[in-house]
Amino acid sequence: MASPDTIIFGEVAFQLERVVLSRVFRGGSKQLTGYTLSNMEKMIQSHYDNHERPMLGRQLDEIEGELHMCGWDRDYHPGLVAHLIKKFGTFPTNTKAKSAARKRGWTEPQALKEEVLWRIPKEYIHDMIIILDCFFYLSEKYNISLFTW
Repeated sequence: MASPDTIIFGEVAFQLERVVLSRVFRGGSKQLTGYTLSNMEKMIQSHYDNHERPMLGRQLDEIEGELHMCGWDRDYHPGLVAHLIKKFGTFPTNTKAKSAARKRGWTEPQALKEEVLWRIPKEYIHDMIIILDCFFYLSEKYNISLFTW
């Protein structure tokens, strides 16, 4: 189990995943249980509405194109996001995530980035910079607070 000081690594990965999913499955339920970045293409292919599938695929391609500008690798980073969530965990509730973010100053991108990069194990630094950059980019572009989910 992750410590309170390291859970933020999994939480950042989880928040990025939720932002991407919410942008691809726009208008859909915020309850995207079972949907992950790693299985998103499969979920699109098995989507119940045949007519929506091409649109969902385009939305995924659009988001991944934007994330690619931040260094995102669609063949590598979805699996890493899943690994970080599993290894470090997430806050048990959204309320706890938001509370911890406010208390520690993580609502500001620079403060969050400094905290994460100061604490993260060295083998994750490069990829965590990419994940944070993607998270901040989407948050700003779509005017979403950092800890929405």
